[in-house]
Amino acid sequence: PVIAGNSTFLQNSGILLASKLPMSDKTPVKLRSYGRMRTAVAATVEKDGIGKIQVICTALSPLSETEYDGFGESWEDEQMTQIEQILAIPVKEDVVQRVILGDFDGNISAGSIREHNPGPVALLEENGWYDPYFDVNYKEDIDCTLCSDNPFVSDETHDAVPDHIFFMNKDGYEFSSSRIFLNEFVEFNDKEMTKTRYSVSDHYGITTTMTVE
Repeated sequence: PVIAGNSTFLQNSGILLASKLPMSDKTPVKLRSYGRMRTAVAATVEKDGIGKIQVICTALSPLSETEYDGFGESWEDEQMTQIEQILAIPVKEDVVQRVILGDFDGNISAGSIREHNPGPVALLEENGWYDPYFDVNYKEDIDCTLCSDNPFVSDETHDAVPDHIFFMNKDGYEFSSSRIFLNEFVEFNDKEMTKTRYSVSDHYGITTTMTVE
């Protein structure tokens, strides 16, 4: 399994890519950004029965109400440039599968989830990338990862899925996706006789298992 995360602090983008398998061809990529540093981190792992898999972790610049004064025309334009940089990350010929995962600050519509800033996700899909979490019947609900019931976000937050795991190759594999990190910590207040559930982040997580057909 490969774990990815994001924790922005000052000029450290906070992107983390950790794996139980040895990693090779580690490639950090500084993304063009206005304000906080944004990066992507790529590495290759080898899994018995599958082969070499390149994994890329990132977090795009979020849309902001702050006036944009960067290299592009808007925050949306900056996000699309970052996606193009990620798509340009080199890959060796012996890699049989590629994965891009992280916070893409938007989603297409599916089930009860409304469309929100779909541009970055749509650009990846236009380039052939597959998101199994959104591969559902049009009537099937999808669990949000940015959710109003998370104690770390505002009650005014609209449920969305900015977090994605994309795969380059769909044929020949089976995928199973689900939401994780859902308010798994409980704080008890003995004085007030209450308990409050907390998550590890303002975003819940997604896990995807890929197996060979």
